[in-house]
Amino acid sequence: MTEWTTKDIIQWQEDTFPDATLEAQIEKFADERSEYIKGRRDMIELADMYIVACSIARWDMVQAARAFAEVHRQLQAHDHRQHFQEFVRKKMNINKTRNWQKIGGKYQHTEDNNGER
Repeated sequence: MTEWTTKDIIQWQEDTFPDATLEAQIEKFADERSEYIKGRRDMIELADMYIVACSIARWDMVQAARAFAEVHRQLQAHDHRQHFQEFVRKKMNINKTRNWQKIGGKYQHTEDNNGER
């Protein structure tokens, strides 16, 4: 299994979303946080937040630190937090296989082979 370090995630994002912006990633983080809060507060959604926080680090370490702190705060409520890296790995492996397109100024993935969106 591939381990996804912060550096690896940033590199994947630079390759996959070359014209992404800090502002768009801050907005994406807010969207992912909202999904996490409104949803089941599951670890895969929290992994999404972490992945976007890595992207924010491409431009602004202060903003990234705030995002990582929010992920850490939410992570403290989970019984399985020691397995968080496994959820990040799972989500990044999914993301890597997805087809991405820019729609309305935002990148979105198209439907996956297994029907996940």
